[in-house]
Amino acid sequence: MRYRIAIPTLLSTLNLFSGFCGIFFVFVFEGEEKFMYAVSAIWVGCFFDLLDGAVARYLDAMSDFGKELDSMADSLSFGLLPACFFYQFFSEQSFSSSFSSLFLLLLSFFLLSGTVFRLIRFNLSASKSHTFQGLPSPAHAIWISSLVFMPPWGTDHVSTPYLWLGIALFSTLSMMLNLRFPSFKNIWIHVIGGENSRLLFRWTRGMLILLLVGAMLYVLGGLCLFWGMIAYVAWTYLGWVQGKIRKTSTL
Repeated sequence: MRYRIAIPTLLSTLNLFSGFCGIFFVFVFEGEEKFMYAVSAIWVGCFFDLLDGAVARYLDAMSDFGKELDSMADSLSFGLLPACFFYQFFSEQSFSSSFSSLFLLLLSFFLLSGTVFRLIRFNLSASKSHTFQGLPSPAHAIWISSLVFMPPWGTDHVSTPYLWLGIALFSTLSMMLNLRFPSFKNIWIHVIGGENSRLLFRWTRGMLILLLVGAMLYVLGGLCLFWGMIAYVAWTYLGWVQGKIRKTSTL
C-alpha cells in the first residue's frame, strides 16, 4: 500500500518542484527567455497536477496527506508563480513606469490570494461535481502566463497595460465566483474514449492527442493559449447569462 501512496506523492512533489523552478527562472535568469521557461514550468506543473489525481484514483491511493500536498503544490505552481510572473513581466515593459511598484505588488498579491482562496474552497467542498466551482487555478495560471505571447497589436498600444490588468483582475475574480466551469478532466475522459474503454486504449489515444496539441502550439504559436482561455471563460459566462435569461422567462 505504501508504494501506491508514494507514486502520486512523487507526482505532486514534481508539481511543487515545477513551481519552484518557475519562480527561480523569473527572478534569477536574464532576458525574455526566462518568461518562456516560466511558462513551460507552469505547463509541466499542470501535467503533473492532472496526473497525480488520476494515478491516485487508479491505484486507490487517495489520502489526506496527498490532498494537502496537492493543494500546497498548486498554490506554488498556480498561485505564487503566476503572481511573480505577472509582477516581473509587467515591470519590465516600457509602460510600467506609469504604475507604481506598490500597486503592482498589491495586484500580484491579489492574484496569489485568489488562488489560495480557490484551493481552500475546493478542499472544503464535499461534492463530486462534474464541473468546477470557479475558474480552476491551473486555467488561471495558463491565462496569466499566456500574456507573454502578446496580443496581436503589441505592447506599444496605449490599451495594452489596461488589458493585461483587466485580465489579471477578471481571472482572479472568476476563481472566487460561484460560476460552474466545465471540468477538463471530464472533457478529457470523453475525448479519449470514456471511462469504460480499455486502459491501454485510453493512454494511447491520450498521448496522441497531447502530441497533436503540442504540434499545434508549435506551429500556431503560444498566442492560441491566450485566445483559448478567453473562449473557455466566455463559454462559461455565456452559459450563465443564458441560464439567467431562461430562469427569468419562466417566472
